[in-house]
Amino acid sequence: MTFTEQIALWFNRQEYQKIIDAIRALPEAERTGESLARLDAACDHLAAADSKGSRADILELDTTLFGHLCFPVSEGLFETFPLAIDGRSFQANLYLWEDAVNCETLPIVREELERVPQMYRAARRFLYDHLKVNQMIRDFIQNHRECLEPECLCGYFQIGSPEELTDELFYEKLELRTLAIKPQEDGEDCTLDFSIDKEFSDELLVVRFDRAGNISDLCWES
Repeated sequence: MTFTEQIALWFNRQEYQKIIDAIRALPEAERTGESLARLDAACDHLAAADSKGSRADILELDTTLFGHLCFPVSEGLFETFPLAIDGRSFQANLYLWEDAVNCETLPIVREELERVPQMYRAARRFLYDHLKVNQMIRDFIQNHRECLEPECLCGYFQIGSPEELTDELFYEKLELRTLAIKPQEDGEDCTLDFSIDKEFSDELLVVRFDRAGNISDLCWES
């Protein structure tokens, strides 16, 4: 195990004092910007944990897509991240539910976070395959046709008139807005919320996944 891997392991175990001692023991010439950042983070989290009287309240994990995450169990995490999947670049919220994401459920959450690109592709494929046959999706699109001002609708979708808005054009504007993870007994832990730009709509198509990464439900929320 490399030094960097050992530090990451201690972070996941919330063993902040070990991180502090190990990095401070390094010769100054071997201290990198990353190790110094880890040292600062460890000191901050140790102080925060001590001030609350419990170090177990702080969770940390390293992820491929979202980088290093750190948050109190009692508060959860709600943060916006720039993402790029399959050539599509966008910003999405990550919501890890307070108390539901804890030391016990952390391994489940880690696996689901690593599975986000696969769930994203599956959700987009599901929405596309059901554009013409799922009444909820058809109503969702029609609702936007009727509720958006014609000028806004034409400008956003780059069309000449509202009648030119096809299901396929609408689908291309659908993007992931929020990924929420809340481990539950039934195993339906993860939801991916899709919508057009929030400037024009707060309506969401919510694709729910079970713990195996399979789509279990679709609903319309706002």
